[in-house]
Amino acid sequence: MAWKLSYDELVEALRPGTAAELQRCRPLLAELYPGYTRENDPWNIWRAIHVGDEFPRVPMVDLSKRHRRSIKQALEKGLSVPPEVLKEYQIQPSTPGVKTAETWGRAGSGILFYCPDDATILLLMRSDEVLDPGLWGIPGGALKGTEDIYEDEDLDEEEKFEEGDLWNSACEETTEEIGFPPPGTRTGASTSNYGNFAYTTFLVEVGIMEKTEMSKKITLNWENDDFRWFPVVNPPSGLHPGVRDALARLSPKPRRKEI
Repeated sequence: MAWKLSYDELVEALRPGTAAELQRCRPLLAELYPGYTRENDPWNIWRAIHVGDEFPRVPMVDLSKRHRRSIKQALEKGLSVPPEVLKEYQIQPSTPGVKTAETWGRAGSGILFYCPDDATILLLMRSDEVLDPGLWGIPGGALKGTEDIYEDEDLDEEEKFEEGDLWNSACEETTEEIGFPPPGTRTGASTSNYGNFAYTTFLVEVGIMEKTEMSKKITLNWENDDFRWFPVVNPPSGLHPGVRDALARLSPKPRRKEI
C-alpha cells in the first residue's frame, strides 16, 4: 500500500547506517525537523543536518504522527486502508477528496501595523512558497518552538500560551519577514480560533514618519512577494480571511484631527 511504503521508506531514510547514507538523508532531516538548534539538540538532529558527523536518533513519536497523517491522506484520495490499521490508529474513514484540517504550529501570532495618521494598514503579498499564496496577509507565523504540521485533533483546545511568548514570536517572525524589528506601539490584540488552533494578531500603531521609514527599509524574505499600505476602510479583495477577521475584531480607529 502507498501509505505503508511511504512510512517504511521514511524510517529507512532517517536511520542511516553509513556516512554516505547520512549525507543523503541530511536534506530530508532538514525538511522534517526544522525546529532543532545547536543549543536544543537532544536527538543529534541539528548536528546531523548542519555538521554531518553524528547520526541522528530520530524521535519515533514524530514518525508515528507522520504515518498517521499519511494514512489519512490515503483515505482522502480514496485509497483502501485495512480496517485493523484504522482501528490501531483510531482513524475514522473520511470522504474521498475531503482534506483533514492541518495547521502549521500549535498556535500562531502576527503583527498588524496600523498608521492612524492616514488610517492605513501594512499588508504583505504571500509568496508561492507558503500556505495561502497570493493573498494579502500580515507578518507572523507559528509560535516559536512549535513549528511542525499538526492535525486539528492533535491540538488541545484547552492549551494556553503566554501572551508574552506570542508577542515575542510575532516580533521574531516580523523581523524575519520585513528585515528589521517592529517599530511602533502595541495597542491591542485579538485571538481567533480555527478549530483547536488559535492565532493572535497584535495591533501595532506607527506614526506617519515611522510609516515612511518602514517603507524605505522593508526587505522582504522568501515568504512574501510584495508589500503595500492600504486604507483600513478599503482593504484589497484578496485579503487573507484571518486578517479580515482580526480587522473586524480590533476595529482600528483613525487619529482625531485637532480643530
